[in-house]
This record gives sequence, C-alpha cells and structure tokens, in this order.
Amino acid sequence: MALNPSTKAFCFYATAFAAAGLTPFILLPYLTAYLAPAQFGYAASFLMLVSICTNLFGCGAQGYISVSYFKDAKNLLAEKVTAGIYCVAVIHITAAVATLSLPQKLFDDTGLHRDTILLGLVATFSFNLALIWLAIFQASGRADKYLIARLTQAAVEIGFGLFLLIEIMQNAHARIFSYATALAVVAIYGFWHCWRRGFVSSSLKKSSVAAVLSFGIPMLPHIAAGTAIVHIDRLVTGAILGAGSLGVLMVAVQYGMTMTAVIEPLSKTFTPWLFGKLKEASGDDKALVVKRTYQYFIVLSAVALALAFLTNSFFDYLVDPEYHGATALVPLILIGYVMQGCYAAMVNYLLFVEKTKLLSAITVGVTAVGTCASYFAILEFGIMGAAAAFAFNNMLLFLLVWAAAAHWHPMPWAHPSFRANANTSP
Repeated sequence: MALNPSTKAFCFYATAFAAAGLTPFILLPYLTAYLAPAQFGYAASFLMLVSICTNLFGCGAQGYISVSYFKDAKNLLAEKVTAGIYCVAVIHITAAVATLSLPQKLFDDTGLHRDTILLGLVATFSFNLALIWLAIFQASGRADKYLIARLTQAAVEIGFGLFLLIEIMQNAHARIFSYATALAVVAIYGFWHCWRRGFVSSSLKKSSVAAVLSFGIPMLPHIAAGTAIVHIDRLVTGAILGAGSLGVLMVAVQYGMTMTAVIEPLSKTFTPWLFGKLKEASGDDKALVVKRTYQYFIVLSAVALALAFLTNSFFDYLVDPEYHGATALVPLILIGYVMQGCYAAMVNYLLFVEKTKLLSAITVGVTAVGTCASYFAILEFGIMGAAAAFAFNNMLLFLLVWAAAAHWHPMPWAHPSFRANANTSP
C-alpha cells in the first residue's frame, strides 16, 4: 500500500534524523579504541567550536529563508538566499582575519591550535550553508533531498572517518577532517541542487542583505544564550579539568545524543500540528494539545529509561576501559536530553504568542545561573558535577519556559479533561 505524502515525509525525516543522531554512536567504539581521552577531548573541542560558531555566525539566515519561502515570489526568495550566503560569508571571513591576527598565546590557553580553529571556521561556513539548503528542502517539500543530504553527511563522517582513523592517523584529526569534509560535501550538494532549481540568484541587493540582518541580529541574544546553555558544562570542564576529563564527559554526551534521533522527528511532526490546534483554540482542542504534550514527555522519558538500562547492560563493552568512567554520567546526561526535548515542545507556545523578547530574557537568565552552577558543581564534584550541571541547566530552562507559556497562553495543564465535550477553557 502506498504511503500518503505526509507519512512518507515523516519517514524520510525520521530516517534523516536517525542517521544524524546515530553517527556519533556508531563511531564511539572506534574513537575510544584508537584515541586516548585527551585526543578524544581535542576532537570534541573542535566539534563544540563548530557547533557554537554555527549558531552565532549563521545570522538567522536559515530561519529567515524558511519564513520567506512561504511569503515571497521565487525570484525574491533567490535574492534573499544570496543575501543570506553573503552575510554568512562576510562574518566567517571577518572571524578568520581576527583569528590570524590574535597572539599565539591565546590559542595555547584555549587548547586548540590556530590551524584547527581556522579549519573549524571553514567547517562552520559549510555547516551554515548546509542549513540554508536543508531549510529550502524542507520548505519546498523535498524530504527526499533532505534525506539524501543527511545520509551523505553520515556516510562521509563514518566511512571517511574510519578510513582515516584506522589506516592513516590514530589521533583527533581523523575525526576533525572527516567531520569538516562531510559538511563541505553536503554544502556543495545543496548548492548544486538549489542553483539548478533557481533558489540562488546571481545578483546581490542591499535591501535583501538588510532584511536578513534585521531578522537575524535581534535573535542573537537568544541564540547566544541558548548555545551557552548547551555547552557551558563542557567549556567549564575543559577549562578546569582538562582535555582528558572533557573526553570522558563527551563519550557520555555522544551516547546521550542518540536521543536526538527521537526528539527531532517527533518535534518536526508535533510543531505544525500544535500550531494548527492552538489557532483553533477551542476547549476540546486545548485539552487534546495538553494530552499530546504529556504523551510526548512520556515517550521521551521512556526512550531515556531504555537507553539508561542498556547502559548498565553493555556500555562498558562499547567503549575502551579508559572511558568506563563515563558510565556513571550517562543517566544525568539522558535527563538533560529529555529536558531539551520537553523544552523544544514548550517553547512553541511562546513562539505562537510571539513572546520572543521574554524567551531571550529567560535564556540569558538561565545562562547566568547555569554558568555559576557548572563552575561550582565541577569544582566540588569534578566530572560528575558537569553531568549534573547539564541536567540542571536544561531542566531549569524547560521549567521556566513552561511557566511562561502557561501564563501567556493558558492551557488546562493542572486539570486536563480529555472528554469530547469537556469545558477546558482557562
């Protein structure tokens, strides 16, 4: 029996996110077997650098182009895509020039070599381009192209990465080079497809550049704070405990990242349905939304419990004995990822009522609290404190966003009724 288009699209996206989420898990046994904790930590620092810079240097282009796809004619959309590429390129070139002009001692203090940081900027630029193409694939209903891009990235990361690791170099650069190469391949593939379909213009207009900047710049506080919440514990761990401890922590984090294979496709499916129901705004619709949201929370918790059980069963067989200290960290890391998934559901309520300034204020506040919590927890409890801080910071963000959402868009959270004719209006 043929699948309807929406079901087929969900299957494509679920497969794509599963490939992205499982890639670190598949590589984990090989990386821990060939790399000492300090080398694993160095590779993790590179991936963390790319993740942070991608968020900060993306200029909101991905989100702006997603919105513009549904508002603008194709020729105007193409001009905005070109403007987005231009803005992203200028930011990365500026960052590269700044990197070349900084004193060497600064790089010695950060633990990453200057050449590694420059390669990270190249990878970040590729990543931001790839996100633009993925946004176009998703908005245009080309879930098949989205899947091809994600599978290509996973295949290059795994295949080329293992080749480098086993045959060429038994150090962190095997993971670094393969990851950067995978992002470049996806960026080139997406550009080729979008150029052929007329989504990229050969002209650059100041008005389009200004439009991209006016959308992206106000979002920077929220993006920066949200990025910091995700990475605070790892940055503080590397600074206080060193690359070896960071490597052990990142083993637990990469295991926990398998949660994204569940969170992302569920979120992509849940969000448009949620917005549709919130727009209808009847009592029964609100009750159904609450029910589905709680069910979403339960699914995430059940997956985390299953992963925690598997940890006790085989995790020590999965990684090299040097990394067995990560086993005790996994439950706290999984709690953190569950909180991230729950936040991803609740933040939609604030976005629906356009309370983005409030959202930025919450994320900045949690960043300040989370930085202090991470610092003192790691000083007191070492690497276990880092895992606890990761769980705490994400839980705090989730609970504050839930409280704000309940205030600005009241829903029957405390006493939901799921009967068809129940009066569930606030």
